[in-house]
Amino acid sequence: IEVPDVDGFLACDETVVEVEGRDFGSAVRAALADEYGTDYLRGQARAVVRTERMIADLAPRSMVLDHEGGRTAYLGAAHRSGVPVVAVQHGIIFSGNPEYAHPTDPLLVRQDVTCVYGEFERQVLVGAGGFQPSEVVVTGSSRAGPVLGAAAPPDDERAVVRRELGVAEGDRMLVVSLAHNPIAGDLHTVNMVARTLGGPLPGVHVVLKLHPQEASEQRYERTLRGIADAGGYEPPAMTVIRDFDLYRLLRSADAHLGQYSTILTDAVVAGIPNMVAVGYAWSDLLGYADAGVAAPVRTVDDVRAFMADPRPPAEADRARFLAAHFEPGDATARIVDVILSQSAPGGSGDRGPTDHAGGGETGHDAGLLLGTERRG
Repeated sequence: IEVPDVDGFLACDETVVEVEGRDFGSAVRAALADEYGTDYLRGQARAVVRTERMIADLAPRSMVLDHEGGRTAYLGAAHRSGVPVVAVQHGIIFSGNPEYAHPTDPLLVRQDVTCVYGEFERQVLVGAGGFQPSEVVVTGSSRAGPVLGAAAPPDDERAVVRRELGVAEGDRMLVVSLAHNPIAGDLHTVNMVARTLGGPLPGVHVVLKLHPQEASEQRYERTLRGIADAGGYEPPAMTVIRDFDLYRLLRSADAHLGQYSTILTDAVVAGIPNMVAVGYAWSDLLGYADAGVAAPVRTVDDVRAFMADPRPPAEADRARFLAAHFEPGDATARIVDVILSQSAPGGSGDRGPTDHAGGGETGHDAGLLLGTERRG
């Protein structure tokens, strides 16, 4: 795939990057070259060209992205090709996230509509991220299902799930949700696991719930076994899972522990005892502890004490939190409605490519191009 001359672009580009009246364009270009090198930028340019070719071949009427704050190559290609983009909330949306908590800029390419879990998340994007009110729609979380809580789970569900996971009779099952990316995963999450689970936990079976994009299935288990070997105690019983029905898992657990994962909110929805790992300046991003829907824990001693008598949040606190962060009902249907509104003839899907589009006109009867990015 032929890509633009990145080196030449950095050498001659005169784009103004204005901050408080000063042009930082040359400094930004120098930093890009120094920190990332032109290989990274060539890769991004190649991804844009490749996506433009897919758009030209498939002629989609819209594109759906699995992340509200990234996927730059997909956004750039869609914008250049005149294809509207719908993004679905990926992780915790919180005030101050540098992915979207900054003023809008004419050079910034964003999705046309973003679907979020609740009204709080919408207000963050509109109030701090410079999104227009019409660009953010509260749909709820599609993974929760349209009838969550409407019907009681099967009587034997808890016993069946615990048997599948190898949880011994009499043990308490603790689900630990693990974030994934080079910072929140490789650094913070490994450290969180070591701090909060690195010690004797008699009678507790730890279920390590990996992020769907997590490539390694052993590093957290190896971490805890290594700490136990060094400390001369038996490590807790552990099961590592990735692909599992989330609400079936949570309903069968005695408690949940998380740090940066949206499963913290799912645990509130499921109504089970909940812990949020704290201790960093950047932690408890949605204020779970202050809301009374998760107990703050810093050490394995805190976790051990909580697991001795795990209690769910008070119903009033739970209802108050969910009213802000979780729209009930059929989120999938709402998201589909948003996509169809963008794809409808006469809507955004008919706007046509920009002057520098990489392909021809988009078709009127084609479907969707799903943009995801597997990182390992």
